Parts: sequence; C-alpha cells; structure tokens
Amino acid sequence: MKHALDARWTHKGLQGEHEGGWTEADEDSELDSVRDCCGSPEEPATAAAAADAMLDHVDDGFLNRAKATLRDCSVLVGMHPDQAVEYIVDYARKSRKPFAVVPCCVYFNEFPWRRLPDGTPVKKYSQLVQYLAAIDPEHIKVAELPFEGRNKVVYCTSWTD
Repeated sequence: MKHALDARWTHKGLQGEHEGGWTEADEDSELDSVRDCCGSPEEPATAAAAADAMLDHVDDGFLNRAKATLRDCSVLVGMHPDQAVEYIVDYARKSRKPFAVVPCCVYFNEFPWRRLPDGTPVKKYSQLVQYLAAIDPEHIKVAELPFEGRNKVVYCTSWTD
C-alpha cells in the first residue's frame, strides 16, 4: 500500500514533505509570505498566472512525482486547505475522483468573484460551504463532522456521467 504524500504550495512553489516532516519554521515562512507571493488576484486568470509563476521554482523531478501522485490517487482530501479548496473540488470534478474538503477560511479579498447562485458574494464560512456544494449540486454533498468549530465537510463519493 502506498502512503499518502504531503505536498504544499508555498512562497517557494510546490514543496514536498521531507523525511523529518514539516517544521515550524516552514509553517511560519509560509504564512508570512503568502500575500507577498500571491497578492490579491482580481480574477481567476490572475490566480492561474501566479500559480504558473510559482512553477518556475519547482524541481522538475518533484513536479513530475506530484503530477503522478495526483493522477494516480484514488481520492483527494483537503483539511483546512485555505485558498486551494476550490481548486481541489475542481480537479476532483474534472478527473472524476472522489473528494472531501473541510474548508475553513473564506479569503473574500482574494476571491471576490465567488458568488452564490443568487448572486450574493461569498463572504462568510456558511456561504463558502454553499458555494462549493453549488459547483455540482447533483453530486457534491455537505455533512457535519463530530467536532467543534469549522466542521462542515464538502464531499463527493462518486460521479455519474
């Protein structure tokens, strides 16, 4: 059985978990530089351009392994994935893989184009959960997890064509 791998987008680009795991310094550096690296995109194309620019700093071997891991994985999981939450859902939908995400932060200033089906801007946690479920309401479901705090899981166990 393969073990799950941990890969993260940081200010240095796509980073893999090293043998000793992630260090507190890695976390601090990541948090301090997110805004410097990504800015506040005004539209999806800008966010995509920022992600493309990050790829310039990624080792080709690691990038190929990361792509293979995404391609070959059987499920996608994001626990408090911050800005990546919608990208996880979109990749899962396009690749027809089951997924589960537990969103936390909304990041309205970084994603001002997000709107509920009625046009309401997504500014609150409950609205983010609704927004993600509305991407494909036939397949994407929401459940409550048995712990306090941000405990909604947005998921899909199977896609039908």
